[in-house]
Amino acid sequence: MVMVLAGDDYYNGFIIHSDEEHVYVVCRASLVGSSVSIVFGSGSVYEAAVTGADDLLDIAVIEAKPPFQAEPAPLGISDQLNPGEYVIALTGRNPQNQRSLTALGVTSRIGFEVSGSDVYEAIETDARLHNGTAGGVLMNLSGEIVGFMPSTDGKAVTIDEVRASAEEIIADGRVTRSSLGVIGQNVSNLHLYERSAWNLPLDLSEGVYIVRTLADSPAYGTLNPGDVIVGMNDTVINRTADLRNFLYGYEGTDPVQVTLIRDGERISTEIRFE
Repeated sequence: MVMVLAGDDYYNGFIIHSDEEHVYVVCRASLVGSSVSIVFGSGSVYEAAVTGADDLLDIAVIEAKPPFQAEPAPLGISDQLNPGEYVIALTGRNPQNQRSLTALGVTSRIGFEVSGSDVYEAIETDARLHNGTAGGVLMNLSGEIVGFMPSTDGKAVTIDEVRASAEEIIADGRVTRSSLGVIGQNVSNLHLYERSAWNLPLDLSEGVYIVRTLADSPAYGTLNPGDVIVGMNDTVINRTADLRNFLYGYEGTDPVQVTLIRDGERISTEIRFE
């Protein structure tokens, strides 16, 4: 964890990428103004610039050029979390009293859909940040960050979502999302009775099972509940993070070839994003 100094207040952030010249830090977008600095654990302070922001996830990436190369925070894989697993909510310092705060809890839901103008995946836990904190991180017991908590309500954006968004911001300065319009689940997370009830091939171990399609979306009328997405163009889709990463990076207008498992058969169809 590092601290982000915006105005006279300290907020929380973590290093997601660094190279010989730059250090990139993820923090809350809604708290970052035009003047911002990064405070490292040694107490050294360096002016930073805003690389870009993702208002949907309420994250910003800021960058500084310290005279040293800092280590990125260890990142986990959100999909490997299970309900009932212990996690730690950590905030670097509370802006009101400058004290570090932690909370131990368990996860109750993993990868559930948070709806708004778009959809993203979140983790729900009873490891809540204390009121007055300005966000923090959710870690597994190995010390890896598995989610970013912009608020104190016990919900964290999955680190898979944060990582994909931050990588695009670092590369392009912004996030571009193509929305497919499906609510899906990882086939790898389905129980045997769910596979049987939904008539999925028992040897199908990867892919994104479509629970429903959203009206007036590219998927509506073309993809059906019960389909399993296993490919988009030449990209293999094993889990929802793969699908989201493809959609984050897709900016074209040409039809996308979607490879599906439907009624036990492998088929291909086209989706257009307009």
